[in-house]
Amino acid sequence: MNIAQFAKLAGCTVETLRYYDRAELFQPLRRGNGYREYAQTDLDVVKMIINLRKADVDVKTIKQIMVLFETPVTTACYDDTLSFIAGQKQSFKEKAELFTRLAKITNILESQVMNGEPLTTLQRTLKKAGEGNA
Repeated sequence: MNIAQFAKLAGCTVETLRYYDRAELFQPLRRGNGYREYAQTDLDVVKMIINLRKADVDVKTIKQIMVLFETPVTTACYDDTLSFIAGQKQSFKEKAELFTRLAKITNILESQVMNGEPLTTLQRTLKKAGEGNA
């Protein structure tokens, strides 16, 4: 299918797909005329990239992840692969904890605004949040 059809199916823009191609995250087959040609089987890969970007995973790391999917893990790279995965796991855990704190702070702020509390109370809540106390 063409890029516009695939973008709609993937839930992203045509420009996003072109960016993934330029960044070498995902490079679809090219027709003889140079146009990109997408297959239904490409959808899972692109959706994985989209979800990793939503999780704030940087392009360099996504490239490493894509290599892991394309390369069999051998005994020579086993330790490096496990180390990489452990690092990503820790990064996701830290981000999850951050988002949990942010959700809690948002709930507190929403409650304060709804209760008509003064701005100084909101400022104290935000200050505590910055100190990791909220």
